Amino acid sequence: MEFQFGTNWAPFSEAVGDFFGSILGFEASMALMLEAGFLGIMLFGWERVIALRRQSRTLE
Repeated sequence: MEFQFGTNWAPFSEAVGDFFGSILGFEASMALMLEAGFLGIMLFGWERVIALRRQSRTLE
């Protein structure tokens, strides 16, 4: 998305770049935290999660 803002919407990105920079940084850090949390559940809580739920979440 950052690449798209720089190439396709350059004038708009110049006008509101500070706002979008913080929003995109927040989105990236939240995605990293959520993915790390789910990876931790998959690695360390494998036996605690119901098998059907585990299979459906892994295939998504």
